Amino acid sequence: MRRSHDRASRKREYGPERMSGMTVRSALALPALRRGLPQVLAGARALDKEMRWAHVAEVRNIAELLKGGELLLTTGMDFPDRTAEQRRFVGELAERDVAALVIELGPACPRVAPCMVEEADRRDLPLVILRRGVPFVEVTEAIHSAMLAGQLGLLRRGEEIHQRFTSLMLDGEGVDTVVRVLADTIADPVILEDARGELLFHARYRTPDGEVVSTWEELRHDGHGASGTNGNGNDGAHGTTSANGTFAVDIPTGDAGGPGRLVALPLDSPLDDFDRVAVERAAGVIALASLRTNQQQLLALRERGGFLAELAAGDLTARDAQARAEGLNFTSGEGQLLPLAIALTPHTHPTGPRREAEERAAALAWRDARRDLAARNLPSLLGSRAEEGDVLALVALKQGAKRTEVADAAADAIHKAVEHHFGRGKRAIVVAGPAVRGWLDAGRALSATTQAVEAARKVPERPYHDAAAPDLERLLATLKDEPNLSEFVAKRLGPLLDHDAQRKHKLLPTLEAFCTYGGHKAETARALHLGRQALYHRLARIEDLLGAHLDDEDTRLGLHLALRTRRLSST
Repeated sequence: MRRSHDRASRKREYGPERMSGMTVRSALALPALRRGLPQVLAGARALDKEMRWAHVAEVRNIAELLKGGELLLTTGMDFPDRTAEQRRFVGELAERDVAALVIELGPACPRVAPCMVEEADRRDLPLVILRRGVPFVEVTEAIHSAMLAGQLGLLRRGEEIHQRFTSLMLDGEGVDTVVRVLADTIADPVILEDARGELLFHARYRTPDGEVVSTWEELRHDGHGASGTNGNGNDGAHGTTSANGTFAVDIPTGDAGGPGRLVALPLDSPLDDFDRVAVERAAGVIALASLRTNQQQLLALRERGGFLAELAAGDLTARDAQARAEGLNFTSGEGQLLPLAIALTPHTHPTGPRREAEERAAALAWRDARRDLAARNLPSLLGSRAEEGDVLALVALKQGAKRTEVADAAADAIHKAVEHHFGRGKRAIVVAGPAVRGWLDAGRALSATTQAVEAARKVPERPYHDAAAPDLERLLATLKDEPNLSEFVAKRLGPLLDHDAQRKHKLLPTLEAFCTYGGHKAETARALHLGRQALYHRLARIEDLLGAHLDDEDTRLGLHLALRTRRLSST
C-alpha cells in the first residue's frame, strides 16, 4: 500500500475541489469581491473562519434575523448614529457568530466609525470595507456558486473514499485495514472505541503509537468529541468536532457490545472537511462489517498484539508499556509476568470465506481463553500478530503463585478454547517463558519465548514447551539445518540406514529402543517383544555395520543424539 508522503501531496492528489468550506479569506479573494478593492479594518485574526452563506441587508435589527456563519454585505444605509448604538450593532452581529461584516463605502456610509472598528476587533469579527462599488448580487452568486461547487466536490470525493473502503471489505480485508487506510488518507491517527469508550484499535500516521494512545487517553478523560459541530457546521448529525479539533463519529451496530466511535486526532495535520467526510464514510463501512462478523473481538486481539509485538521488540519504555497496558485494561500488579507464545498447526493462509471463518474462530477462541484465565484469577493479555500468524500473551501471577501451575492452567485454557472453536483438526503449540518482574524484562522474555516457537513446532506434542528450561529437542530442532550436525548424523547412521533401505527387516528400531532404555538389554528386549538371543544377534549386526561398540557410553550417547536429530528432521 502506497503511503502519501505529506499533507501537501494529498492535497495535490485530491485537487482544489477537496475543500468544501469557504472562509472569509477565500471569499475576499473571489474576483467579484476583489473588484471592490476590499480592505480589512478589524478582526484579521478570524479571516480563516468558515462561512455558511452570504447575506445582503440594510436594516438596523438584522442580527436577530441571522443564524450565524453569514458574510453580511451592506452599504450602511441604516447604521445608527450614536456611538453606544454603533457598538451594540457590531456586538449583536458578533454574538450571532456572523462570519464577517462587509461595508461598501459610498454616500450612505463614506467612512466607518472608529468605535465600530474597535468593537469588531475586540470581538474578533472581521470588518471589511469595499472602496469601490460592486453589484451585491454578483458577489452573492459568486460566493454561493463556489460553496456549492465545493460541496459537490466533497460529495464526489466522499463517494470515492466510500468505494475504496467498501472494496477493501469485499477483498476480504478486515476493519483494522480500513482504519489503517483511513489514517493514511487523512494523514492523522485514528482511534476506534468500543461501546464503553475503551480502546478497541488504533492506527497511527506519523506520531508514535505511544503518544497517540496517551493523547487519546487524556482527551477521553476530558470528554473529547462529546459536543460540537460536524464538518458542515451543523449540529452533529453525523459526527462531532470538539473544541480541541478531534472529530468523532458514532458507529451504530445494532449490538450493545459493538464498536462505539471512530475518532480522528489532529496530531499530524489539521482536520478539514474532506477528512471529516472520510471518517464518516469509514464509520459506515465499519458499522456494516461489525454487524456481519465478530470484528470487535478481532480488532481488540490485533490491538493487543501490536502492543505485545512492540514490547517484545524493545520499542517501548517501561513507562510507555505501563500506560499502554492500562489503556488495554491489563493490570500487572506487583507480581510477576509470564510470557506465552502460541501458534496453531497446521499453519495455513486461507482466503475468502474460509479466512473469515478462521478469523471469527480465532477471535472467539482467544476471548474464551482470556475469560477462562480470568475465572482462575489470572489476568491475561492475548494479542495476535496477523503477519506472523501467532498469538502473544502475558499472564499476571498473583503473589505466591507458582510459575509451573500458572503455565499449566494457561495451556489448559488455550487448548480447550482451540478445540472448541477450531475442532480437532487444529492444535495449539504453547511456549511458556520465564516469569519476570517489570515491563522491560517482560519484553525481553517475550522475545525469547517467541523465538522458541519454531523449534517447538518440530518436537513431539506437549501441553506446553518450557522456553525457560534447557531442552535438548528444541536445541536440536534449532540446529538441525547446520551442515556439521547433518554430517554428524550421516556418519553415525549412514551404514545402518543403507542396510534398512535394502532389506525388509529393519535394524534402526532396535537401535532406537536400545538407546532409549540406556543400553539395558533386558528392558530393550521386553519393549521389542524379542528373546535375548535374537536381540544379541541384532545388536552384533548393528555393531558390525557401524564399526562401533554399543557398550561404550559415549558411542551410545552419540548414536542417541543422531537418532533424535534424524527423527526431528523427518517430522
